[in-house]
Amino acid sequence: MLRAEADEVACLYEPDPFLAVGLYYQDFVPTGDAEIQRMLAEARERVHAPPAAGAATSPDKASG
Repeated sequence: MLRAEADEVACLYEPDPFLAVGLYYQDFVPTGDAEIQRMLAEARERVHAPPAAGAATSPDKASG
């Protein structure tokens, strides 16, 4: 199934039987909608926030 996505796939370890990714985590609780919305809002603020005083600004971002 991955041949269309990548030239090569290396799988170092595959449990037998492999049932689900979540079975191999101690805590695999789904992230709730409210937390996702909070994280997206924080990321949006960081992207649109003015640079900190004294911070270097790259030429591509300076044009806005």
